[in-house]
Amino acid sequence: MGAPAPILVKLFRSHAHLLWGAASAGALVLWISFASIGYGDLESSLAITPSAVLVVHLCFAAFVVFCALRAQSKAWTNKRTPFATGTFLFPSGVIVSRPSKLTVYPIEDVQDVRVNGASVDVVFPGHTFAFVAADPARATEVPGAVQEARSKYQAAKVSNDIRQLLLLDPLQDSGVPNPLAPSEPLAPPMLLAPWATILAVVVGGAVLGWAVFWMRNTWSAKALYAAAVAADSTGAYRAYLERGGQRPEVEAILLPRAELRDAQAKHSVEAIEAYIKQHQKTRIAPEITAAHRTALLAELEKAKQVGSLTALNQLEKKHAGYPLIQNEILAAKQAIFDRVLASFKQEAGKPQDGQDGVAFVARLVHYARLHGPKIEIRFQPKYTQNYEHIEDIVQKSPYYTGVPLLPGQYFKGKYPLEREARVGKRLKERLQQAFPTDILEFELGKQIAEGEAEPPVVKVPTLWIEHSVTFSGGFVGLRKQGMYMGMTLAYRATFLLPSDKGEYFVFRIRLWRAPKQELIDEAKTPEELYQSLANDAYDTFATEYLETWFKKP
Repeated sequence: MGAPAPILVKLFRSHAHLLWGAASAGALVLWISFASIGYGDLESSLAITPSAVLVVHLCFAAFVVFCALRAQSKAWTNKRTPFATGTFLFPSGVIVSRPSKLTVYPIEDVQDVRVNGASVDVVFPGHTFAFVAADPARATEVPGAVQEARSKYQAAKVSNDIRQLLLLDPLQDSGVPNPLAPSEPLAPPMLLAPWATILAVVVGGAVLGWAVFWMRNTWSAKALYAAAVAADSTGAYRAYLERGGQRPEVEAILLPRAELRDAQAKHSVEAIEAYIKQHQKTRIAPEITAAHRTALLAELEKAKQVGSLTALNQLEKKHAGYPLIQNEILAAKQAIFDRVLASFKQEAGKPQDGQDGVAFVARLVHYARLHGPKIEIRFQPKYTQNYEHIEDIVQKSPYYTGVPLLPGQYFKGKYPLEREARVGKRLKERLQQAFPTDILEFELGKQIAEGEAEPPVVKVPTLWIEHSVTFSGGFVGLRKQGMYMGMTLAYRATFLLPSDKGEYFVFRIRLWRAPKQELIDEAKTPEELYQSLANDAYDTFATEYLETWFKKP
């Protein structure tokens, strides 16, 4: 007895495995897209993701594993289904066969059979099944075949003709046991049991999710480091550390080196020294020292261009805590001192009385270099004559006309102070012309009182000028009645150094000044006459003294 043959067949092959595979692939793409967010990006806070993101990776991994298992399971089931799957039109009705389900639509329920070319639609209440016949001719036979099959099937059922039902219905039980047939119903083929699937999803998702999380952060950290090194900037290295980068050389070497370059770019010693204060402990100390020295040398060149000792002293004081160029500063100072001495040597006068002015100035400059440039010019009057005796002579003269003729009063009190100030100013200005004030700075000091210890104790190098006047010889005015005295003005100038009992560069001069008749006649008063004689002597002293320092103009 043969099995019933279907009138029409529409085979079915499940594509569920493809859909699950597509879902797995799509989730994987989304997972990769999510993992790529901030990957190796110095500007992104997700460059190295925090632990909380692991949860997202676990979810993605679990979903991908689940979809992949479902796709594999569906494909495996398709290959192992023990019957053909599809839609079959039998004389007993339409049987819809799927891997896990059979659905039967009895032939009695057919409402219509529609033919359109080779296409045939079998209509049931609520369902229409479409078939394609081998050709249109075959399709036109289907309505008749369906009608005939329905009549036979109904008749067989009414008569309970098992034999006839077996020829019409493939699902009809013959009632005869088959010793070779399985005693239990067929179960749908299954790749994994549900519990095994759950275990695989949990374990596989955990392992895969953690692995992807770890590898993504590891590779991103490498990319982040490469990006920071490529940028090679302070901002890049700081961003690397802020994003969680842990390469020790970044914080210990690369970032300090980049910050050092930033400090150097400011072309400022202050910027370098501020950097040093912020990096007391560093592994690039030689580089910092080299950069600091380079910056200091640049500052030194600027100071040297100014050409003054003051500029060098300010530089040295400003950076006293960093003696990296001390030798260069000393050499620059020496060059200035040498230049000053060479300049003085060009205008220095000839040595007199075995005294070499150039050698003394060199000694004076050396002292000033060690102790400071200040030099004082101080006068000290000497009263070596009893003025009262001279004035007594004048008073007894028949030409005496009153107190204004007494000469001693014009060499005491304010008079010598005024002459000292005037001559001292001249000496100071001429001496200062030869030397910058930061090398030698001449000042007019306080008068040394008569009677102080000789030589006086000084705190700075001092030009000590002693002066005295001695009256002798009487002169009578012919047109202007009066008795006038001639005078010898004596000067002694010497340099004194602190803590040194020696006297250096000594100059002596004695000048005779007589009240000649024409001078007496020209002077309006005795005061004017004696002032004129004294001023002339002081000026002569200043001129002669300066000629021991400098060549005659």
